Amino acid sequence: MKMPKMSRIRWKQTLLIAFVVVLARCAPFVYQAGFSERSDLARAGNLLGPYTGRVVNSGTGKPVAKALVYASWEIVRGVGFVAPGGSSVYVTHTDTDGQYTIPKLATLPKGASRAVANFRLVVYLRGYVAYRSDRVFPGDERRFDFVQLDNRVSLERWNPNLSHVEHLRFIGGGGALRKASTWEVQAAVAQIEGRPLTAGDPDGDAASKTGLLDASELLDEDDIEEVTGYNGGFRVARLKGMPRTARYDSRHFRAEGKTQRFDAAYRVWRLKARAAERRYTKLLATYPKAQPKDELGDRSFRSQDKDIDALVWLVKKSGVVVALTCGRDLCKTPKKLLMVAKTIHDRLNQLDDDDTPVPGVMPRPVNPFQPVQPRNPVLK
Repeated sequence: MKMPKMSRIRWKQTLLIAFVVVLARCAPFVYQAGFSERSDLARAGNLLGPYTGRVVNSGTGKPVAKALVYASWEIVRGVGFVAPGGSSVYVTHTDTDGQYTIPKLATLPKGASRAVANFRLVVYLRGYVAYRSDRVFPGDERRFDFVQLDNRVSLERWNPNLSHVEHLRFIGGGGALRKASTWEVQAAVAQIEGRPLTAGDPDGDAASKTGLLDASELLDEDDIEEVTGYNGGFRVARLKGMPRTARYDSRHFRAEGKTQRFDAAYRVWRLKARAAERRYTKLLATYPKAQPKDELGDRSFRSQDKDIDALVWLVKKSGVVVALTCGRDLCKTPKKLLMVAKTIHDRLNQLDDDDTPVPGVMPRPVNPFQPVQPRNPVLK
């Protein structure tokens, strides 16, 4: 019996609708993004991407290069009852101008009832508080200023009063992000156990025998610019004359295209209490025109010559001696010299982080800078 014409049309329409429904169920679904496309637009962003932005130092506004940018898309599965269904990750680094670009997610999840549900961006660089596109640290409050395109990431310098334990929880992630943050594990373990990683601990004794003191994070170019206002380039290296050891390290900021009146440098000793006092006394007798001031640490003095001013101080409890020198065209006033010194002083507890490898912790990267010859034979 032949089917009526109208019935055949309806049957084809029903078959087509059923095919579309099945196809739709098999195709991946993309949730609506909870952030805007741009800061000047109210239109919701595309969860799949692409994403662009710029990372800067919150204190100076200067671009932050070589910061790890970790992007991840959350995949879920299920209808009604939604369960985790995997993730997709893209990793890159900021360029010299602090820019990053994350391409659109090209490989979509396969299978029925799978969906792209969320996107998260993490920017991480040692010495800074990590940035997350959805949350703010500390406090774990929700972030509302993230946008898909031309996003501005403002990284704050790490504050020694913050918790490494909570910071590691905040960062999360895996792969490259976990590797980049493994150095914090040592500090987090010490915090959990309620102890500093000092030479008085068994771990500290082992580090003092085989590790090297690293004072490179006590001061950087951004700190100098923030205090002095000088934005010229520096060639950064360790000073010659004394080799780096488990008890001594140094840093030299040699101004490019300038005289030593624009230079800055510091030496750091971490010794036993009595040895630290002897070192301080020796420096007091060595530096020209030394005048005790006791304006920083337990004891301090200032020194000066034609081109360079110096500030040296002692911290008895930790056995630390710091000798800071700054060219007179860089630190134009005694106050600026003291401000630079206080920046170093406030970060001295970071000297507890040793280079000695421990299980589960990546060793600190080798410093790429080559040492340069100091320009002043006394205040060097």
